[in-house]
Amino acid sequence: MIKFDIQHFADPNTQTTATNDLSAEMKTFYSKKLLESAKPNLVHLQFGEVGELPKNGGKTVEWRKWSSFKKALTPLTEGVTPDGTPVNVGYVTATVKEYGDYTTVSDVLELTAIDDVIGEITAKHGDNAGVTLDTVVRNELNTNTNVIFAPTVSGSSVTEVTSRHNIDSTARLTTDLVAKAVTKLKKVNAPKINGSYVCIIHPSVSYDLMTNPDWIDVHKYMDAKSIYNGEIGSLYGVRFVESTEAKIFYGENLTKENRNLSVYAYADKVVTVKEKVSDGDAAALIGSQVLIDGLLSDITDATGSASANTASFTVDDAPTSNYPAANDIICPGEGGKVYTDADGVSQTYAVYSCPFLGKGAYKYVNINSTETIVKQKGSAGTADPLNQRSTIGWKNPGFVAKTVLPEYVVRVECGSSFSDVDKNN
Repeated sequence: MIKFDIQHFADPNTQTTATNDLSAEMKTFYSKKLLESAKPNLVHLQFGEVGELPKNGGKTVEWRKWSSFKKALTPLTEGVTPDGTPVNVGYVTATVKEYGDYTTVSDVLELTAIDDVIGEITAKHGDNAGVTLDTVVRNELNTNTNVIFAPTVSGSSVTEVTSRHNIDSTARLTTDLVAKAVTKLKKVNAPKINGSYVCIIHPSVSYDLMTNPDWIDVHKYMDAKSIYNGEIGSLYGVRFVESTEAKIFYGENLTKENRNLSVYAYADKVVTVKEKVSDGDAAALIGSQVLIDGLLSDITDATGSASANTASFTVDDAPTSNYPAANDIICPGEGGKVYTDADGVSQTYAVYSCPFLGKGAYKYVNINSTETIVKQKGSAGTADPLNQRSTIGWKNPGFVAKTVLPEYVVRVECGSSFSDVDKNN
């Protein structure tokens, strides 16, 4: 077994050294406890194909993509050898990264018996490990640009939507959208996963979909051995897997104190806001998207001061000389349409990602299994002179997920009846 130094993650003088006096029984217990907690969270991981990274092969993995041959419709001429068709090969690369976390425990860890406190901490870190790696896969799936936006509905009127920030709570996942996603996968000949396509959805979305009379609950068509982790049912040849970790687009608050900001002045793409914004909060805005009067903009620069804050935007449409206007509300732009809540505050609707997957859409590499690392008190020498600290944590030394066939991922973005209450995940 390879041992890793938890000090890699530590602040100076707060953690232990690499010494580890755990018995074999304790190592087995803690490792099993962590992995048992991690597995239920790996909903997104279960549909990827495992990639290989050779030992001592560096940190970058490469996958080949083979193009299909065109139909050979030209008849052969007797005795004449045709030119033939060359093989076209593309490549997709990804670099593995380390992930991990730990907790310091004061005067608690005793390694002569299984301690309930440490067992609970181990289980929590198992949850953390599972959801961390699952989120890495989830975020990769959401980099794809093959997107269908759910239309908004008002009575009998249906309005097509062409961007995320126009989605509201009426733009729900419907059977028509399911059929459209399936059709897109079929048109590129995406192979099915165990006979069906798969879609990962948030519980807020499944609530809207399961009322359809064509919905089939999972217990009516599958035996327990073949059910995916999180599977809830099927519709139109798609098996749906539910997870609270299915991606929600909502957008973080613009500052620690403010969900939104308001325009004081505007000139030459520089927006000055009324609120006092710290330099740290301003710097955190760089790279974010905002909505100003319905226009989506990217923040490319931002500076803060004690009295006023300026931010430079790259505006999608050519602004007029007086755009944006004074007192316009600046909202986070990663979510859906702007609305005013019951308290008169401008909010954005939560938007849900529903990726429909074909077989082989993405791969992942896991160099080594996630490891539990426990350091007992007294193992740190002068770094812990009174034997007060123990640590317990986890580490994955190398993990990466990569979409290798983006045409095999069709992402439906929609709202739900919970779009006005759900937040980031």
